[in-house]
Amino acid sequence: MALITTGGQLIQDLEKFGAIAAYVPLEGGFEGRYRRRIRASGYT
Repeated sequence: MALITTGGQLIQDLEKFGAIAAYVPLEGGFEGRYRRRIRASGYT
């Protein structure tokens, strides 16, 4: 779960590939945390 707490690799992948896709189950999950990390890094 280190990815969720730091977001470092997530941001690096976003910059490298230009897009991120995530499977989110119907009951929700950690997608809000991913989105918050991306926004905190300056992406909108």
